[in-house]
Amino acid sequence: MVNPRLILYLVGWITLLTGGTFIFPIICSFIYEEEVLVNFFEAAIVSLLFGGLLMSLGYSARHQETRYRDSLAVVGISWFLISCIGALPYWFSGNLDVWGAAFESFSGFSSTGATNISDLSSYPKGLLFWRCFSQYLGGMGIVVLMVAVLPFLGVGGQLLLKNELSGLSHDKLKPRVAQIAKTLWMVYLSFTVVLLFLYLLSGEKFFDSLCLTFSTLSTGGFANWNNSIGHYNGYYVPIVTIVFMYLGSISFAIHYQVFTGNPRSFFLNL
Repeated sequence: MVNPRLILYLVGWITLLTGGTFIFPIICSFIYEEEVLVNFFEAAIVSLLFGGLLMSLGYSARHQETRYRDSLAVVGISWFLISCIGALPYWFSGNLDVWGAAFESFSGFSSTGATNISDLSSYPKGLLFWRCFSQYLGGMGIVVLMVAVLPFLGVGGQLLLKNELSGLSHDKLKPRVAQIAKTLWMVYLSFTVVLLFLYLLSGEKFFDSLCLTFSTLSTGGFANWNNSIGHYNGYYVPIVTIVFMYLGSISFAIHYQVFTGNPRSFFLNL
């Protein structure tokens, strides 16, 4: 049997965290003075209110032990709910209907890369940023981020992380769950900084380089141009993209082992 109240509490936390990520497209929309800024605020408010409601419903179970079935339910429900919330800015802005917005969001957070937008040049930069950033969040996993910032989850954190990642045994997760999650995100962020720098060397603008970094490292493939990577002339950007998409396709649990003193694991898993 699952623990519904505990599931509501943990899913509520993840929903709140998702609402917090809207701050980045809000900043982007503010810089470019776009009206879609209001739509991101609206989506953030919906996410925060709904997350708070879920947490309040499950608050009494917050200290209870999370079992394996609970963790499976939390991860599955969270990804569905996160993708629904991520669709709100597309829908609120009027650029996509509800089904088109859902398709774009689910494709983003799952790092699938399929799109139903025919002309990206007409889209606000805030929405273009959110498309790529949703893939970036999906690439590592917002559940892993939750474990990193909520170390008090204890056993629940172990199971959530185990169900989110493959390649790490339960024994390796047990001693330092939050530290492992933080290290995984530090590896992810390190790759992000390096890749962004390499894209900037091509002479591309910072905004487009950042969006391409998000979609490349997550292996999702969203881009800000209708012809995608074909926008670039020459071999430099395609080669950089191929290398980092390959690195991004490798389980970050393996990258974790490399960064923590076991480089052989990389070659053993090729």
